Amino acid sequence: MLRLISSNLPILSVVIRIITGHDCPIIPPHCMVIFLPDCLKNDGSFTNKSFNMDNPKFTIFKSHLNDQFYYHLRATNGEIILNGEGYTTKEHCHTGISSVKHNALLEHQYSKKDSAGNYTFNLKAGNGEIIGISENYTTSHGRDNGIAAVKKDAPEAPIQELS
Repeated sequence: MLRLISSNLPILSVVIRIITGHDCPIIPPHCMVIFLPDCLKNDGSFTNKSFNMDNPKFTIFKSHLNDQFYYHLRATNGEIILNGEGYTTKEHCHTGISSVKHNALLEHQYSKKDSAGNYTFNLKAGNGEIIGISENYTTSHGRDNGIAAVKKDAPEAPIQELS
């Protein structure tokens, strides 16, 4: 993620030094507006927030609306590429993730849906039950890339419990 800040000479100097490896000449503050990564604080120091996740992962969380457990499969860039249904227990949610890991590489387990600029897919278990629902894509190519990401990421993705 990037955030917009108005230029500040000490910060601008730090950013230019980070990007180019060299100190920058003096630039009048009114001459520049720049984008900085979220991990760079206004004082020029860094937070422990990173640009991308280290690896794809499943995240499990409990909904405050219905007290059910859900999972998301997140790609390396942090984007959600697959959503799970609601489970009454965390253990059942883990079982659902195991089924996703098992079925992710099987092309025939994916069903694609197309409708007027909205492309999605579902991942099904061996018994035909839907175990994962995709995000909405604006093109069939984007949807197919989503399927490829699930195939690549799901089988080895670790599980992070958020609740």
